[in-house]
Amino acid sequence: MISHINEQAQTTRFLAWTEDNRLQGFMETNNQSAYYNYDASGNRNFKFTGPTQNSVQNGTTYIQPNLNDQTLYASDLMTINKHGYTKHYFEEGKRICSKIGGGFTTNAPNDIMRHHVHSLVEDYDEQEQLQMDGVEKTFEIFIGVSPFVGVSNKLIYVIDAKIGQDDPEPAFFYHTDHLGSASYITNDTGRVTQTLNYLPYGEQWVDIKTLSAFISPYKFNGKEKDEETDYNYYGARYYDSENISWLSVDPLSDKYPSLSPYVYCANNPVNLVDPDRMQIDWVEDKNGKKYWNDNAKDQSTTKEGEKYLGEAVVVFNGSLDEKLGKNSNLFDDDAVLASVTVYGPKGANDIQTYQGYTMSSDPTKFGVMADGDYTVDYNSPGKGGKLPSHWAIENAGAVPALNGYNPAYPERDPGVLIGAYIHTSNRNGFAGTYDKGNGKVGGISEGCLLIVPTRHNSKGQRISKGWDDFNKQLKGVSKFRLELRRK
Repeated sequence: MISHINEQAQTTRFLAWTEDNRLQGFMETNNQSAYYNYDASGNRNFKFTGPTQNSVQNGTTYIQPNLNDQTLYASDLMTINKHGYTKHYFEEGKRICSKIGGGFTTNAPNDIMRHHVHSLVEDYDEQEQLQMDGVEKTFEIFIGVSPFVGVSNKLIYVIDAKIGQDDPEPAFFYHTDHLGSASYITNDTGRVTQTLNYLPYGEQWVDIKTLSAFISPYKFNGKEKDEETDYNYYGARYYDSENISWLSVDPLSDKYPSLSPYVYCANNPVNLVDPDRMQIDWVEDKNGKKYWNDNAKDQSTTKEGEKYLGEAVVVFNGSLDEKLGKNSNLFDDDAVLASVTVYGPKGANDIQTYQGYTMSSDPTKFGVMADGDYTVDYNSPGKGGKLPSHWAIENAGAVPALNGYNPAYPERDPGVLIGAYIHTSNRNGFAGTYDKGNGKVGGISEGCLLIVPTRHNSKGQRISKGWDDFNKQLKGVSKFRLELRRK
């Protein structure tokens, strides 16, 4: 729990955190209180809010959060509160429109609707009570007050009131600047309903509202600004624009040791944006050069003509002339190998080169992956056996075979490979075929891409980079872009 005193306003703020460093309980004396809940992936799925009430009994002051209002984030596309529900529309991750919900034009009777909804939730009352107990414990244990939670089932009545209705749905459009911050909001006739301007670090400068059914909470960087705290919710963290600081440590702070873990977008708020609080990624410019872009999180945050690549990129530059050495070994002098460049997640200087192999143990027996761009996922438990790997190409699904033909499965038309990974060879560099018994032949690579093993001398000292270094460089990455090129 953290607390701080605002002497000018004569209030004290109390903040309680979850074990994974997310704001959960908030109380400000003489002002507002809130409870925030998160789903398994860490996204906020509902919040309770209400006034903080003070009372005096026998000369003793008692403070109690009154959590009377609830907001449900059913998904990125819909939010529900006591006033109704709002639908949101996005283009390439940027919110472009919100609509006030006009009802559900279903002909299904309410009791049928309820039957289907409740069949998804076992022991609803028990689950609700567990949630209420969690709210009370957060405030009692960490902040030292007992909250009143008066939000039970209110949103059910909101939804019930909309079933069978088909009211008009007013639309409101966001006009944003280069940082994604809403500058103007207009209705479906083009009339401006809200005008917004900000100081460089997001502190609100102008917020002019006209009479409207919708006042947008989505402001600086297009993120929701919680009215009860004045904090901006970015997903993993909350941003305090008034004090120019994140409330908690950057989850990826180890990637940027030169920056404070609380600093906002590398102290460059005029040109940069921190779309979901924690990422700077690789981009390819219009000339095909890859570079580390301090402003990149998705395609919408790149410059015209550029391509967003992600937090890591692995490029295999090979040829159709690749071959194993005379002993089917990657380390033999006559082996012809591919060059592998890894653009890692730690920044512009995190670029390493390895040797690899792309042509399978025997291209006449096994399929060879076609040139192209792919996605590689960290798959757990991944590929087992003597040569395990977690790096699943297209999540170990189908990928196209070179020239549309896979000799191991000639019936596949067009030819594809299934279950391809990036892995290594035997520790001694052997990457050829072997007898599996019963007249069957297996291969170290039956279409997978190989990284040469890391080599050590007799004293255990590393003498050349390889598979171990590849995994170390990509540690913590859950997904990366794979480019396979052959000359």
